[in-house]
Amino acid sequence: MPRTPIYPEVENFIILKKRAKLEKIKSDSKKESSTTQTPKRTYQNLDVVLLTSSFVEPSAIMNGSLFVPENGLKNYGQSLPAACETVATTYNNYYTENFENIIGNYFIYALRTKYSNAKVGCIKDMVYNHVYNQVLTHPQLSSIPVDILALFDPDVGNNLTSFLNPLILEVKNRIFTVPLSKESLINEPFKILPALRHILEKYDNIYKAQATQKDKTDSTKPLLPRRFSLFPNPTLHWRFIKIDAQNLTGIFPDAKQKKQVNESSFDHQQRCFYQMFAFKRLGIQSCEKLHALPEQKGKRFLNRLYIDGYMCRVLFARKVLPSLPEDSICLELNDLSSEKVNKHFRPCTVDPGRRDPFVSYHGGTDIRRLSSIEYYNIGGSVIRMKEQQKHKHRLGIEKIETDIPSPKTASME
Repeated sequence: MPRTPIYPEVENFIILKKRAKLEKIKSDSKKESSTTQTPKRTYQNLDVVLLTSSFVEPSAIMNGSLFVPENGLKNYGQSLPAACETVATTYNNYYTENFENIIGNYFIYALRTKYSNAKVGCIKDMVYNHVYNQVLTHPQLSSIPVDILALFDPDVGNNLTSFLNPLILEVKNRIFTVPLSKESLINEPFKILPALRHILEKYDNIYKAQATQKDKTDSTKPLLPRRFSLFPNPTLHWRFIKIDAQNLTGIFPDAKQKKQVNESSFDHQQRCFYQMFAFKRLGIQSCEKLHALPEQKGKRFLNRLYIDGYMCRVLFARKVLPSLPEDSICLELNDLSSEKVNKHFRPCTVDPGRRDPFVSYHGGTDIRRLSSIEYYNIGGSVIRMKEQQKHKHRLGIEKIETDIPSPKTASME
């Protein structure tokens, strides 16, 4: 059922402004495309020899075989690709989520070991605001900013560059492409592996040197770094396997049903699933109602589910409503004149303690509200505060505000 507009005149005005802005964007993009040429896309061939060696090499090292005998196992064709996809996703997530922390902890440990009297907060500020950019973003090394050097003693600040630059180059030279971000690492997760292996070798050498110093007491021994794994740690947790139309009858022979006349393959597969699983617990009382879900509820069963032996995930797809081209256009204050703003809009404020800045009642159960979280997200207040804090940090205002005494820290003398 379509939504009834609260203020039809204002909503029609917004739609017209969005369409006008969309036409302007299209005309500008046509002008740019006529003056520029699209570069040819090149595709890199898959190195089959490299993939084969990557599979055979672990077998030679472990003196074992990566092949598993079937031993009468059948209908594993769908479960094996799902398991491979899970392993690949695990590796992607492991490197993408942890590479920044591993590199940051390595430099924090090196600085704390070298300058034990320096404050940990100052060292972290150095790593997060300078070292990260030198290792992952900038192609060439640059000097340490003055505001970061001011956090350390003059003797320490004069030696930081000569101490950090060799460590930065050791890690930087093992990263093939710069800049390196989480987005770029998703497509090639293993390109960060040489840098992580170098850091792990450094840690191993520290542990070996520590093992030889048995005569020292625990109080005089240096702080040891926390080692990490180059690969995700395997577990014995239960995994979900996929059951679809291709392996359903192999796992459950009783699910096999004869196809009826003029019955589509999709409906026939749904009938087989309904035969084996209790869809009545989902409120679907018959197979006919399962077929009629798209017309009645706007969703469809995808003839697919995942099971781990204890619980089951049933996959449904909702019907996507067609969206208009102007829905992707966001109007800004510059797109509206002051006369239109005064005519169609009205600023409002919210009292302290109110959770919903907007609530309106339109009869029956038609209640419309806008929560505070939605209000600040749509208004962009959170993003604006972050940008303002970054601007303060660049200008040195953040340090001035931090040093201003508060009523709790101010001295009364």
